[in-house]
Amino acid sequence: MLFSAMTHRGPGSAAVTVAQVQVPVGTKETTQVPALAGRIEDLAGALVTVDAAHTSAATARYLVQDAAADYLMTTKSQRSALYAAALKTGLELITGTEPGHTCEERGHGRISRWTTWTTGLPPGSEIARRLPHTTRFAVIRRDTADLNRRPRTKEFAFIATSRPSLDAAGISRHTRGHWGIENLSHRARDTIRHEDQHQAHTGNGPQAMATLRNLALGLLTLHGTTKTKQTIQAIGRNPTRAIPLITQRHRPPDSRRL
Repeated sequence: MLFSAMTHRGPGSAAVTVAQVQVPVGTKETTQVPALAGRIEDLAGALVTVDAAHTSAATARYLVQDAAADYLMTTKSQRSALYAAALKTGLELITGTEPGHTCEERGHGRISRWTTWTTGLPPGSEIARRLPHTTRFAVIRRDTADLNRRPRTKEFAFIATSRPSLDAAGISRHTRGHWGIENLSHRARDTIRHEDQHQAHTGNGPQAMATLRNLALGLLTLHGTTKTKQTIQAIGRNPTRAIPLITQRHRPPDSRRL
């Protein structure tokens, strides 16, 4: 099992894997945050977003006190006491205040709308007590509808962050950027590179191959490639097409498509 970190700056921005560690047998990735963070240069001052499994007091303390970074975490029901506090605060927030930010996107046969409420939290609040250094709390409601605007689904996410300067728009942008990792990394590795079906299972082979896949996907992203599958297929037919990606300095994302 491998545990990795990826850069992102919101939906549509460059996403590159910058660090990766192997999870020791008999442990979980939630124990490997310090090991992974130690591989990343200049983490101080960064805003770190994590999967809900990593939402814990230990991770919050490490990121703020040891790594000098800020965090943005999603609270789910596996942390029952924290989730109960988030539900209570979230209900008060969405029934007593107006949303601070709303955005809408159309694609994949649906219309998605994200509405964000946010508020500051005093140090003695229940959420801040269970998740150290939390200064702001937010609720994001995601509504989806078909292209005729007939409602399909409605979901709520409860967000906590240690960065007091984050407004509703910033929280929405960074949260959706983290959610986008599923398409930017997991989908590309599993469905395009067929990582789950790979036959390297022993020694350093799996980690070495994962590193090479990360490197290849990162090069494509840094060169502004938006059609990853088609580009990889084109390079497979003519490997010399990869030479410019390896030898030339990358251009800003979206400035070049292969």
